[in-house]
Order: sequence, then structure tokens, then C-alpha cells
Amino acid sequence: MKICLYALLLLLLIPLGVAAQGDTLTPDTPLIVEMVDGRPIELVYESAGNEIITVYARSLEDPEELDTTLEIIAPDGRSIADNDDHRTDRMDLEQSDSLVSDLVLTEPGSYTFIVDTFSGVAQGSIEVLLITDGGAQPTPESQTPIPDNQIDGIVNGEVAEGETFTYEFDAEEGETITITVRGLDAFDPRISLMDSKGRLLAENDDHGTSDQTIGRFDSRIEAFAVRSSGKYMLEISGFDNTGGEFTLEITRGDVIPVDEPEIETIQESINDGEVYTYTLQAEEGDVYTLSVRSLSDNYDPLVAIYDASDVLLTYNDDHGDALADLARFDSRIARWIAPFEGSYSVEVSGYQGGGGEFEFSVERVAQNAPIGFARETVYTGESNGQDSFSQTFDAQEGEWITITVRGLTGSFDPYVSLVAPDGTVLTENSDHSSRTTTIGFVDAVISNYPINVDGEYSVIVSSQDGGAGSFAITISVAG
Repeated sequence: MKICLYALLLLLLIPLGVAAQGDTLTPDTPLIVEMVDGRPIELVYESAGNEIITVYARSLEDPEELDTTLEIIAPDGRSIADNDDHRTDRMDLEQSDSLVSDLVLTEPGSYTFIVDTFSGVAQGSIEVLLITDGGAQPTPESQTPIPDNQIDGIVNGEVAEGETFTYEFDAEEGETITITVRGLDAFDPRISLMDSKGRLLAENDDHGTSDQTIGRFDSRIEAFAVRSSGKYMLEISGFDNTGGEFTLEITRGDVIPVDEPEIETIQESINDGEVYTYTLQAEEGDVYTLSVRSLSDNYDPLVAIYDASDVLLTYNDDHGDALADLARFDSRIARWIAPFEGSYSVEVSGYQGGGGEFEFSVERVAQNAPIGFARETVYTGESNGQDSFSQTFDAQEGEWITITVRGLTGSFDPYVSLVAPDGTVLTENSDHSSRTTTIGFVDAVISNYPINVDGEYSVIVSSQDGGAGSFAITISVAG
């Protein structure tokens, strides 16, 4: 692993602490996070507000086996930054390490840093280091001041060798934007479009169109459909890290109305590192099932739902349901209940940043599902790895049931089935594959299952891999 002299000296001079869940981050003091049992680690930083921070999560293991992720949550619960692969030229970090640079913490309070692995199951050590610049203001790389009235005109810019020119603009849901960058004096530009959280939406090096008004090596993102209103960021760099002058032009198409179908199926494709975004308009209590089926070899899709403040609400990698009409590595968020009326962003990406073709379906399966408090009952059990454990409970028509099975023995990987009073297996799950700190990655969850018949139901727990162990069953009843 490449470590620059600065980082090596820092490690020698500063004693390293081993972090536990909920530990406090201290500026300029590295912490070691030990990842076990697929559980993310939450660290807390107390900010006085109005300061700039840079923080990284660096794997101390083989980067091919432990790929870090980092997310930062504001005191009000909003996700304000996240990163998987830092994509900078820092030599003290592997490309799979995570970095959030020059983040402004405006409000005072407790900020939560969620350290995880991309696979959710990798084990090993991660170093976390936070550096603060106090009340200083960040200096964007090669940023040229741009008057607001030029946002849709032609803007002249320049990028230094090995650096990046950044430009922020606003866009509205439903409109289309075309972004053109023309290099001057043989400069070969590259362009990337990102959302407000830094997620890559589209990029281009050579436009590859028949438009004779721009040069062969100029860049263009053509007719990008904006799915969510807000701020967007452009990054312009030079091919092979060259520098030079360019012109930037943003043109906008007519606003396209966003429909709300009961059932919709879409075929799309994304390149490596890209994210497909779909805007979902929902009423409080609407129940949706969102599925992503891979149409390409070696493409493993992921799907996530964010609210209007970019707070992650739910996420799935592999659906984990043996009864589903999906391949093993396809994704499904089953029976998600919208907590309030409004606009949500559904994002489809790829495991380890991979791209490919996929079929994305949105289905509203019910309305007026219960929101809020659910009654919970907890049971415990044991498995010898061969026999199944059965727990019965009574349920009434109109109730919605969520069943969570947590392994209490580190190596126990549970498989759960919900069985109707007549013996029919209604649904199953092996691994929940969602992003949460409350249960392990290989624990099992059946979410928001509607009960249509009064009677005695059974929860059947078995071992996914034949291992023995103990577990806890939580049955949540809403309605």
C-alpha cells in the first residue's frame, strides 16, 4: 500500500486509538475502527459550527478485500456528504479509500460519521482521521468567479495542469440540460456532472456526435433529464491531466411533466461510476415495491430511496428472497411505506461502481398503510444448524407485520419465512442487504407484510449455511 512520508510521520508521532461505537472524533488524532460482523461504526464529532473539515477513512487491509465507505450526518439527521472512492491524486490513500474534503459545518452540534465497508461484510481495520481548518473558507480548485447572469450563457474558464475547474448551478425537476465544453488552443477537456452530494450523474470526454460546431475532442453531456430540483456541480479537467482554457455553455430544454403511474417499468443503462435517478411522487401511507433486474452480465445493481433533504431512507443490494422473480444479485425494496406526502429520489447504481443495463420497475401495491408507532414483541431461539425453529403469533386482517431476525452468535446467518395459518409460505428472506447500524449485514428482515386473514401465523427460522447459533426475533405490528 502506498503511504506518503507525511502520513507515515503522522502515524509515528500521534498515538492511535481504537474506536468503539459512538466514540468521539478529535481533530488531528487518528482512530482505528475494527469492522466485525458486518456492522457499520458510528463516530461523533462535536462542532462549534462555522468550520471546514476534511476527513478520510483509510483501509489498513488489502484494498481488494476491504473497500471503505464514509457518510456524514448533520445534527438534524440529514446526510450532508458521503464518499466511497476518493478519486483524487493523494498518494497516502488507495483509490478505494474514502475522503470528504473541505466540508463546511455551518451549524453547531453533534455530527455523526458512519464508517462502513462497500460490501457490508468485510472485516479488518480502518484508520479515520479528521482535520479542521476552524473558521477558514475553502478555496475551490481553479475556480473562476462567474456572474449569476452568465449561468445560461457562454463562460470562459481555465484549468491548471493536474487540477479541476468546478462550477455550481441550479436545475429544476423535469427540465433537460445540455452542457458543452469547447477547448481553446488544442486543450482537450473532460466534463463530469454531479448532484449536490457529489454523486456522479453523467460524464463525457469526446462528444462523439456529428455536430460540426464543436471540435472532435470537445465534451458534451446531451439532453440530461433532471429528476430532482436542486444544486448541481460541474467538474472540468484536462485529458491526461493537461491544463488549458475553454468555454462552458449550458442550454436548457422545456420542462417535461413527471407522471406518476401506478405501475411503471423502465429499461435504462449506466456506465461505470454513474447513478440513475428516478423521482417518485408519493402520498403518506402509499406502499411501493421497487425492483432492479440486471440485463447485463456481471452487473450487480443497488437501489436506494432518499427524501427531499437527501436523507437516505432505505437501501437494498441483493433482495435475499428465494421466492422472488429476480436473480440472486438483483435488488428489491419490498413494500416500502412512504412516511409523508412529497417527492422522493430513487437511485440505481452498481456494486463497486459497476455499470450495465437494467430493468427498473415501480409498483404501488397499496395505499393508506399505517404510519408511526408499531407494537413490538421479542422472542429468542437457538438453532443446531439442521433443524428449523418455529415461533407462532396471532395477527388480524388489516395489520402490517415486520419481522427481524438478528443473529446473537457471531457466525449465525439466519433465514426467515412467514407462514400463513393454512401452511402457505407467504414470503422469505435471507440477508436484508440494507444500510443500517441496528442489525448485521447477514441478518434477515421481512418488511411491511400486509395481513389479509385473521389467524395464527408462524415465523420459521433456519440456518442459511448450516451453522449453529442463537438469535432474536422481533415481530413489529402496525395498524
